[in-house]
Amino acid sequence: MIDFVSIADAVAEIAKNQDQSLSDVAKASKAASILHREIHNNETAFQWYEIDEGTSQPLKCDSCAKDAMAMLKHAAGWAQRAIDHEIKTVVEHVGKCKQFGLDPDKEPMQEAGRCTSDGQWDWPRFGAFREYVIGFDRDVKALEKSVQESQAEPQKSAADRHGDTILEAIISLGLDPLALEGNSGRIGGDKQKVRDKTTLTADQFNTGWKTLTSARKIRYNT
Repeated sequence: MIDFVSIADAVAEIAKNQDQSLSDVAKASKAASILHREIHNNETAFQWYEIDEGTSQPLKCDSCAKDAMAMLKHAAGWAQRAIDHEIKTVVEHVGKCKQFGLDPDKEPMQEAGRCTSDGQWDWPRFGAFREYVIGFDRDVKALEKSVQESQAEPQKSAADRHGDTILEAIISLGLDPLALEGNSGRIGGDKQKVRDKTTLTADQFNTGWKTLTSARKIRYNT
């Protein structure tokens, strides 16, 4: 008897064990990444199944493997796409305001347009809700290992967490993280605004700022 579990349900199960301080999107992305890794590294342990439209029963489907792995890889990038969309919204807002001589801090921000494949699962490519009809036997050892190891996944470093806090502050202030105003060598301009917005200590802020600068997630408008 097959205890079928879809890739969507497997991701949701693994996501429950992620750091609860993360957003739901971040937890789901991490879970998809973990499952993708375990399946890739234990291919021989997996027998793929797909729910048959006529009988509603899971049938062996080796040809599903390529699509399933591509779907998981797409789901693993969901959180980064969400961050990129927030940055795009800010960049477009600042650009339009400057074009018409308006103050970005005073004008309402409109959300940037989204691509149809920006969601968790790439429906335009693989079809809506297909993540619920492709899966495997819940008893597979690699799934069990994925759930167990997800509890032991290393957390973000303090520097990365401080960087995330700073990036959130930049976005909430309506600033363009890739075109900040001011001098990179000292506090002032947009950097001071961001510093005042956070509750980080001076050392934490400087560490996070340096991390973002090194990762090229922020830069000055020179």
